[in-house]
Amino acid sequence: MSGSDKPFVAGKRTMIVLLLAAMPALLGTAAVAPALPLISEAFPDASETLISLIITLPPLATALSGFLIGAISDRYGRKRVLIISLALFGLAGSSGFFLDSVTSIIFWRLWLGVGLAGLLPTVTTLLTEYYDGPTRARYMGYLSAAMGIGGLVLQTGCGILAEISWREPFLIYLFGVLVIPLVLIYVKEPKRVEETEEFSDGLEMPSSRIKKLDTKPVLLVYVTLFVSLIMMYLISSKIAYLLTQTADVSTTICGLILGMAGLFSAVSSYSFWRFARWFTPIQMFSLMFFLEGAGLFIVGTAINVPVIAFGAALVGFGLGLGTPTGSMWLSAITPQKYLGRIMGGQTVAVYFGVFASSFVGAELLAMTGSYQGLFLTIGVVGILVGVVYWTAAMLSKRSKRMKAGTV
Repeated sequence: MSGSDKPFVAGKRTMIVLLLAAMPALLGTAAVAPALPLISEAFPDASETLISLIITLPPLATALSGFLIGAISDRYGRKRVLIISLALFGLAGSSGFFLDSVTSIIFWRLWLGVGLAGLLPTVTTLLTEYYDGPTRARYMGYLSAAMGIGGLVLQTGCGILAEISWREPFLIYLFGVLVIPLVLIYVKEPKRVEETEEFSDGLEMPSSRIKKLDTKPVLLVYVTLFVSLIMMYLISSKIAYLLTQTADVSTTICGLILGMAGLFSAVSSYSFWRFARWFTPIQMFSLMFFLEGAGLFIVGTAINVPVIAFGAALVGFGLGLGTPTGSMWLSAITPQKYLGRIMGGQTVAVYFGVFASSFVGAELLAMTGSYQGLFLTIGVVGILVGVVYWTAAMLSKRSKRMKAGTV
């Protein structure tokens, strides 16, 4: 057998490249958030709502194209879609450096959103196809950790670049172009094998053939991530305005605080598989909402910058538990031929949540009259949602025990 005929085995280098490709996937549109006040100053005729579309409108494009791009990857291959997506992310994202109007920036940010639509589902699907069992669970945690680190690097980097001017932060998106050669070398299109595992409690995954897709847990994951990302993106889109009102801080400090959310998301995602041994997926979602709600509540009641940073870190830690839980659950119940579409649907849910956050934030700001009130209100909602999920998890466990007792 010649070397070219040997079956491809995904090694550490392949995993690292996939993690690099996924780094901008979750907070890529919010990378320039530290520069929003500066962009408002550069374009005084543009309203705050219009300026906020720079980070909240691209997710709409991601949401609208996510399912289609997932289906395309099912038909034409993950690697091709990933390369094109990285190129579009890098070129469309960096275009803001050269543009001189808010409308032009927003137009190209829509194409940035289309590029993002191909990153998360293709990387998640490739990890699902390359690995299985506990290894897959561990790598799903690493995937979410990489996205958290990406948030830290992108937003902190943009905060530093914003010290120069509002334009420089857009150059951070060229990162996507730099990853393309690595994908060409280390990523191969996997063979299709119609086998998966069942994800129920913890990481016990008995082998089974999945022939029919159960849509109920799929919809539950989608709705959960939709609500969670609304909460997370209120931090990304509004905290810079809160900081400029409550304290005289630089854009670098704003970027560092936003990066805290990404850093702690990475910390919790890295150890996700340890949590998953003890908690069911519904309980993991409950923990996510508890932590996000508590973090937002703290931000809303904070009196100084360190406390605001602590609240943002809690929000990120919560998201880091929930995101890999959703990906792992979906990958375990989905037949391989539908993986691209289902993971694309996850992207739709996530980025519709990001887009909806701008409207939720505007309504809460109008209702409460302050950014503190906005964060306080959504924090209480998050805690209450966490209670509902935990109660549902306990009732589900009780029902299973009763059924087991009747057998």
